[in-house]
Amino acid sequence: MDKTDSLIIGQSQQMPLPMDVEGNLKQLANSAGQCADWGVQLLVLPEMSLTGYNLTPQEVCEIADPVDGFVFDSIAMLCQKHNIAIAYGYAEKDASGQIFNSAQLIDHTGISLLNYRKTHLWGQLDRTLFTAGAELSPIVTVRGWKIGAAICYDAEFPEVLRHLAVHGAELVVIPTGLMSPWTAVAEQVIPVRAYENRLYIAYTNYCGEERDLSYVGHSCIAAPDGHILASAKSQPILLTATLTRAKLESARHELPYLTERRPELYLTLHDSKR
Repeated sequence: MDKTDSLIIGQSQQMPLPMDVEGNLKQLANSAGQCADWGVQLLVLPEMSLTGYNLTPQEVCEIADPVDGFVFDSIAMLCQKHNIAIAYGYAEKDASGQIFNSAQLIDHTGISLLNYRKTHLWGQLDRTLFTAGAELSPIVTVRGWKIGAAICYDAEFPEVLRHLAVHGAELVVIPTGLMSPWTAVAEQVIPVRAYENRLYIAYTNYCGEERDLSYVGHSCIAAPDGHILASAKSQPILLTATLTRAKLESARHELPYLTERRPELYLTLHDSKR
């Protein structure tokens, strides 16, 4: 597909509806319809957006879905209806019964482009519920833009975003369930990740309460120069921004971090784990 000069992206910062797939799909349908009216081409949802995140092992086992199951079919139909790509977080159960904290990206024709399994599990909540993914996200193309994915805690490891950037990502979508008190991740870490990797980031969080968790909101769309194109506070909201190739290319020309790296100096980085 030929490169396009711009991409209109939307984010749905929403309240979690635990164990309510139908309710979350209805919420998504409303967001997708509104985004389509605004000309949005890619909509990004939070982590575990179809089920809620703060679940028990029994609940997540009950509600997890195959990669091509009911949730996929329902969202693929929305993509086709509204001519929009959607990236969403969900609980994935594979054929062996393992459960993953996953993100899937479906294009405007209803075709799955990527399914990424969270590789960096956060705390006992993640480790009690999920198996860690074994691979970082592939890079796929949506309307001419190269896109990769990460999930929440993944973005707090610089190597993840650098890997995606080096492999061609121009935008990274990050479904997120960021909780209090870690607002600094959204406000400081994410703009830095965009700046140091010279790419766009769509970081989409929950807001409000879910059982004993309090989500901070603060979803944002960060540009390759580190500036924030759109941001939320702590209420449900639909954010939109237009990503431009001119800004991307200008940022990469101004500070060519990706081409001026010296990988031969970093070969032992993986040996320094403590």
